Amino acid sequence: MKKVIICSVSIGLVLVLGVAALILALIPVNRNSIIEKPNEIYIINKTIWESENTRDPSKAYVLRDYREVNGEKVDEERIDEAFRLFNAGFGQNALTALFRGELNDRMTSEHRDSSNTGSMQKNTSSTTAFSVFFYYRDTKTMIVDEEEFEYNWLFFEVSEDDEFSYKVFGVRNHTSTTSDFLTSSSSRPSSLPITFNYNYNAKANFSELYDYILELVNIAYDM
Repeated sequence: MKKVIICSVSIGLVLVLGVAALILALIPVNRNSIIEKPNEIYIINKTIWESENTRDPSKAYVLRDYREVNGEKVDEERIDEAFRLFNAGFGQNALTALFRGELNDRMTSEHRDSSNTGSMQKNTSSTTAFSVFFYYRDTKTMIVDEEEFEYNWLFFEVSEDDEFSYKVFGVRNHTSTTSDFLTSSSSRPSSLPITFNYNYNAKANFSELYDYILELVNIAYDM
């Protein structure tokens, strides 16, 4: 009788653990709940920067939610899909996060002092990485140590060999023209990176976003 009880208890525990593991495997955690969908997306790499087909003065491949062709907003769906894949890059299930010790990880904000300024290259010499810029017509607010900072640009990189790892999302509030912010000028040559003192930090994998951007660029530039 004891053996039967022990076996029953053991089987019950295994079933409970199995159900618990299944539930944890289905629960998404550490999703993006801070970065909002942009109104415009600017994408830069060597292919785009050097192409004669680049019509935008920013020398970038651009998606704008208001752009219309024959009365149809042609970019809106692409922005939605890019942002969906962006959000999907943060997702991992609770079981994986538990084993990685990342169950309580959250997106954090940071203010760097003048001696620790962050920077991001515009990837004008790379064909296997893209610099991605989110532009917001209405300024967004970041809170760092109970102080507020407004921004209308958020930028980050995606690459061919991307994996789930620590990512930095620089933000800036820039009121000048788009081309002045992104392209070469006497004060901001294309070889210089975009600098920032405020940024978000989070772990993500943007491999699917990279594939989608690459598909868009290949179609746009007849690659």
